[in-house]
Amino acid sequence: MILRENGDIESESSHEETSTSGSECEYSSEEVLYEGDLFMMVNPKRKNIFYSRCLTQRKCYYLIINGGNNVNVASQRLVDKLCIPTVPHSKSYKLQWLSEHGEMIVDKHASIVITLDKYKDEILCDVVPMEAIHVLLGRPWQYDRKVIHDCVTNKFSFMHGSNKVILKHLTPKEVLEDLMMNSPLDNLHATFEKMLEEFKDIFSKGMPQGLPPIRGIEH
Repeated sequence: MILRENGDIESESSHEETSTSGSECEYSSEEVLYEGDLFMMVNPKRKNIFYSRCLTQRKCYYLIINGGNNVNVASQRLVDKLCIPTVPHSKSYKLQWLSEHGEMIVDKHASIVITLDKYKDEILCDVVPMEAIHVLLGRPWQYDRKVIHDCVTNKFSFMHGSNKVILKHLTPKEVLEDLMMNSPLDNLHATFEKMLEEFKDIFSKGMPQGLPPIRGIEH
């Protein structure tokens, strides 16, 4: 027991108890920080989307599969380019997350025939003016085909008729190569089109025949 100058009395047992509690708090704090560090080290592959190519009327287009979407969607540009007939939507609705210009009315859909390797299917998609992708398959497609998604490998597997289908995504390198080399101008994302248009004076329309003439070097 300790008598302080101000008259307060402090017991040694209370001091020891306080020290013990402080030690416990410090341990808990370190444990929380450790758990937080583990939380920050989440594998980035958990956030990967499924990005692939598909054939529609023998032309190559880009496709995303995302189970977080409640609709199957085809771009208006794809439908117009391939002259795919549309049908009025039985229940039109408003959609905002696909457009940077606010809400848009979805009032029509179309049957899109796609081919991915040996898998060929006809899918009913709502038609919207989106630029980021040509075809987006969401939860309705996964539900109708009883699709199983392996989140680790990011593969989709299901039975189509009597055949088992396994869809594999493109790697980031393949996606970049597609955008830079394999896509015609009318298939590029609007951002790339704008960039090419802005710097069109840098790119010559034709390549010169042979090598450029040899020029002397002046010092």
